[in-house]
Amino acid sequence: MARVTRIDELTLAVLNGHDDDELLDYLMDASFSDLHADTLMLLLPAGPRAWSCEVVRGRYRDELMGRDVRYEPEAPGRSSRMARTLDSQNAPGFDLLTWEAISRTLTGHYLDPYEQDDLPIPGTLWADGDRRPHPEAPTPQVLTRVVEAGRDAVGLLIAVRFPAGSEQTADASFDRESTILADALASVMSFALNNASARSVIEDDVATERDRIARDLHDLAIQELFAAGMQLESAAKSAERFQEFRENGPVAESLRQSMASLENSIAQIRHIVQSLRNESDELTLTQLIRHECAMAIAGLGFAPSLQFHSSMDDLDATNPELTADVVAVVRECLANAARHAHASAVAVTVTVLREGVDRVVQVNVSDNGRGIDPSVTRRSGLANMRSRARRHAGWVDVYPLEPGTMVSWRATEFAS
Repeated sequence: MARVTRIDELTLAVLNGHDDDELLDYLMDASFSDLHADTLMLLLPAGPRAWSCEVVRGRYRDELMGRDVRYEPEAPGRSSRMARTLDSQNAPGFDLLTWEAISRTLTGHYLDPYEQDDLPIPGTLWADGDRRPHPEAPTPQVLTRVVEAGRDAVGLLIAVRFPAGSEQTADASFDRESTILADALASVMSFALNNASARSVIEDDVATERDRIARDLHDLAIQELFAAGMQLESAAKSAERFQEFRENGPVAESLRQSMASLENSIAQIRHIVQSLRNESDELTLTQLIRHECAMAIAGLGFAPSLQFHSSMDDLDATNPELTADVVAVVRECLANAARHAHASAVAVTVTVLREGVDRVVQVNVSDNGRGIDPSVTRRSGLANMRSRARRHAGWVDVYPLEPGTMVSWRATEFAS
């Protein structure tokens, strides 16, 4: 009954939650505690055929946090077993993942969970000088569960217990109760992630429906009104040969009013079509960035400084795909500053550089806050920015300031 109550409590938190990052942190804290794990990690999609270790609890947090797994379709043999399993979404394959495979994939080497004094066996931990677990060393126990992370995207919840030197339990095995609990926790996390992504899916569906309605109004309703107007105009000309229907007669006046009403209706429908087609899509890069800075005032408590170190024409010539990513990066940086930095000043600068025939857009967002808190174990915002940069052969760096932090994001717009 206690377990059911716990899952109900977590589900209610998801239903009432507003801050996606804080909600996922809360769910991971609960899972870490309830599963009695020594290490708990959550891998989430970070781009095409790529996953990032975005949340870590327990041992090896610093070593695992932010590590990527990538599947290379051009050279599948170079991809790790873990990457191949994630790419194929092979559920049975997840159960076969070992701590050695996981730690090697994420860090490039085996993370030794045992100190020499912890080993209940004599001899050296490493055989033949190779960095692999001693054949007689206790085997870390791994429990994996798939987490739905959006449309056709999966992540992976991984709980690990170490038989020796365990921080939370002497019994490293995951019993039936633990596996059932892990299933429930993974379902709640999937609900949380899809609840967040569902908002953008719904927004996409609404935008699609708006476009359909706008197209139907333009292609069908307006054309029908045009046709009706032409028929009325033709009828008015034909009626002029009759005295009672001529220019000053009541019928002619009625026809003129009807044609004026049709023209007014056409104008109104055109205005509605323009609104439905979402005029914000036509805003320029500089207008969109100004809008994000204005929207950030509520969260920051002050207006961020904004400078464009290039001409408006150069900035606004950025292609729509890159424009969307630049705006998203500015929004993410400002949101992070509002949530975590406790700053009294934030500065945003956007620059277009030339590298041969290609254009490079660089975004720098700095604050005078408290810097990156090492106790914060989720870096989803930074992972999202990295993913957006990679789409344009770019990168993102975080620099400590005295005081504060600067995020520098860079992306390339290749000449066509």
